[in-house]
Amino acid sequence: MAAGAGKAYTPDMFEAFGAMRTAREWGERAPHYEGEFPFGAADGEAVVFGVFGDSVGCGLGATHVDRTFAGGVAHRLAEGRRVICRIKAVSGARGRDLVTQPQTGDERFAALSIGTNDLLHGESLDGLERAVSGFLEGMRHAERVVVAGPGDIASALFVPSFLRPILRLRVRACEAALKRAVQPYPNARHLGPSDFSLTLTADHFALDGFHPSERAHALIADAVFSRLIA
Repeated sequence: MAAGAGKAYTPDMFEAFGAMRTAREWGERAPHYEGEFPFGAADGEAVVFGVFGDSVGCGLGATHVDRTFAGGVAHRLAEGRRVICRIKAVSGARGRDLVTQPQTGDERFAALSIGTNDLLHGESLDGLERAVSGFLEGMRHAERVVVAGPGDIASALFVPSFLRPILRLRVRACEAALKRAVQPYPNARHLGPSDFSLTLTADHFALDGFHPSERAHALIADAVFSRLIA
């Protein structure tokens, strides 16, 4: 069923309404975060929390790194210790772009936000699954990795109502692909829109009606943190 829905969907549907263009233009102006950010104790051996993937990972929609999901997770991980939140995520990244976000091998915890841009651009979900599997293969050294995605694009404010049923099927198919990628790795967990039992409202979206607001970043942080320490 999901495969059939995929045939009915093309990224041009978004372009026709200018939605993807508006989100890209807003994303180019909005604050985003990349690099190393310290949390917790000023000294002592640091625990590294690596953040990879797309615009959610680099904090679009938040006004300060502390208000991103990455910062929220790092703050909690830093209770009683020093944490370096190392953000390598890049806005617009797809699965195939993960090779440009190299791991350093010292990550104790990691989060990967991925899948949304693959859906928006009609990328192969098989290709996404392979890319995430390759990423997780390189993360065997980490104590825990959370793969978050895709975003619930069917609920985005700019999506016309006739597209929502098609997109819901595509989102579920993408979730299934990411779950398959995660399954062989004991240190990995998946987090997708199906794990959130809430109805998204305007308060959950940034000004472009697509990227997560600070409220949504906080919800993502709660869910990622719970999976990192489970």
